Amino acid sequence: MARAKKDYKALNIKIESTIYERLENYAEEKGQTKTKAVERLLTKAMDLEEITPSTSALNRPQYWLRQP
Repeated sequence: MARAKKDYKALNIKIESTIYERLENYAEEKGQTKTKAVERLLTKAMDLEEITPSTSALNRPQYWLRQP
């Protein structure tokens, strides 16, 4: 039986080579694809920060006041 299609958005980013290598090693150690590893790591980080759509950085005053 075929798997249900996953609702997803593409994410294209540039990251430092050392971070990419760490991600590759992490995913390999965990037996995951890089996509799954990134999804799980981002979810864990956002859960720790308690970030939800209503509390995202865009809705926080300090986001708009931050200097580049």
